[in-house]
Amino acid sequence: MMSRKRIIALLALVGVIAVVIAAPWRTARGWRSWRPSIAGAWILAWDQPPGVETLLTTETLTPLDLTGRRLVYWCRGVNPMWALELPPDSGWPFPDADSGGDGVGTFVRTGRDSYGFTIYAHFGQSLGPKARGEVQYLWVYSGTAECTGANTMVKTGTLGFFCAMDGVPGLHNQDVNKDGFPDDGEEPFFCIPVEWVSSRVQVTAPYDVFPPMP
Repeated sequence: MMSRKRIIALLALVGVIAVVIAAPWRTARGWRSWRPSIAGAWILAWDQPPGVETLLTTETLTPLDLTGRRLVYWCRGVNPMWALELPPDSGWPFPDADSGGDGVGTFVRTGRDSYGFTIYAHFGQSLGPKARGEVQYLWVYSGTAECTGANTMVKTGTLGFFCAMDGVPGLHNQDVNKDGFPDDGEEPFFCIPVEWVSSRVQVTAPYDVFPPMP
């Protein structure tokens, strides 16, 4: 016959197992109750001024925990337009910028289907006398995002640009310590409202091989 201590220990073990088993089920129910989930792979088609190709960007949102309240964001331009391609009279202060890094950010859920976000991207000159390219400017996109349908994500906010180098007429270096973020107290030298509408990458059936293989 089992002692009282063994019975108590066995009951405690059963309770722990029940909690462990139930937690994922509750989490899964929580995920379903918050659908459509913003997590996943997306393609952004950003309309540009007349005469400029639409900018295509691939995006990925990955949950940082089981609740899906915080997500890491990544994006890459498929056909980015560097400053070298802008008209000479555009007034853009970084005419030598010819490369850019991926965009990275964090999304935090603020409501049933809404999120606050901040995204960073850096641009500079990859070619020149230096062994490593020079970061010349960065932009910060902050705002709100929501799923307006099962496969549509809309981001609305402001896109602020910061100078990250010395010697630019009318500007000063706003990232003196070169940590990739604007220094404390700095404000963008140029800021515009931006809305990005993205479409979810969905699983589709394979296409038929064409022309037929021998």
